[in-house]
Amino acid sequence: MNPRRACRIDANHKELSDAASAFGWFVIDSHEFAQYKGGFPDAIWAKPGRVVLAEYKVGNEPLTKAEKEFQRDWPDVYVVIRTVDDVVRVTEAR
Repeated sequence: MNPRRACRIDANHKELSDAASAFGWFVIDSHEFAQYKGGFPDAIWAKPGRVVLAEYKVGNEPLTKAEKEFQRDWPDVYVVIRTVDDVVRVTEAR
């Protein structure tokens, strides 16, 4: 088992999760999973027939190396969410 890592919640975490919920997503807060698997996204969003792994970022904050590796391994479902407009974009995709 990997050692535990420090985890933090982005300043916009609640706003973005609330927005996703308002657009009909079932939102699972998963930011604490990163303490065991570096790069694990902040939230899992699900709707019938669709799941996305949402990494929340504030402003132009870049992805960490571990987040980039996770994104590389899950390219079809990994999304970076910075604003409510991104929530709308992901909701309207597909």
